[in-house]
Amino acid sequence: MTAEDANWPAGLDDLQDSAPSILFVEGDSETLTKLSQAVSIVGSRLASTYGLQVTSFLVRELAQVARPTVSGGALGIDAQVHRSSIEQKLPTVAVMAGGMDKKYPSANFKLFKQVINQGLLLSEMPPGLAPTRWRFLQRNRLIAALTPTTVVIEAGIRSGSIRTANNALELSRELYAVPGSVLSGTSLGTNALIADSKAQILCDLQYFATGSLSTPNQQIESALANRAQDAIRESGFPSLPEVAKLAGLTLSESELALRELTAQDKVIENLSSNGEVHYALKYAF
Repeated sequence: MTAEDANWPAGLDDLQDSAPSILFVEGDSETLTKLSQAVSIVGSRLASTYGLQVTSFLVRELAQVARPTVSGGALGIDAQVHRSSIEQKLPTVAVMAGGMDKKYPSANFKLFKQVINQGLLLSEMPPGLAPTRWRFLQRNRLIAALTPTTVVIEAGIRSGSIRTANNALELSRELYAVPGSVLSGTSLGTNALIADSKAQILCDLQYFATGSLSTPNQQIESALANRAQDAIRESGFPSLPEVAKLAGLTLSESELALRELTAQDKVIENLSSNGEVHYALKYAF
């Protein structure tokens, strides 16, 4: 496939001088025409249970709004992206670091066949070229360029996923990172991206997937609402100060969260005998 092909992914043109001149693909090349709303998801090969769960939940939410996925076909988070996409019948693209006859890793051969049936494998490397460390780093720019948004689930400080994140920033793509434990080496990179304000924090998967979340402030408000909702569920019929105490929020944060929950028709307000407003969940969920 060349840039003259009707299915050539437009995002690669943003790479300018470093754009590939030819692509080798296996699968349905029309998948490449659906990437304007797709999400690139990357992460550690040594993924934690937490990272794998977050990946599955995120892909499930993306499937609800038919947003395809792109990843690198590696072990860990990449494989979970493709596997979860297949389970959700969501188109997925795996970007290879070597030629199509040198697919890597061998442990994912069965998964690659499934990806071909539901999306495609893609590489800029011609047949015969094996994946090398340099080629893995080189292909990361393609993962970032193919879609308007990149999400890093887990990553070490020095890792291919951080390289992909930097590629996304260089291309002015949206960049999100999932916060993780400060005790986990696979979250050091994602936490640093957030701390350095390079990536937006991803803490509401549903809002992210549907596109309802357009700013970091809105995402923070949703996170506060989730904490307030949990506090109400735990207490049953708390007042504003009680919500704040149980959720570990300030009064102003609690007020903001309760307004959002009320607007979403998730909570109801009732006056107690002393005239104080208390809150209850509208539905038992």
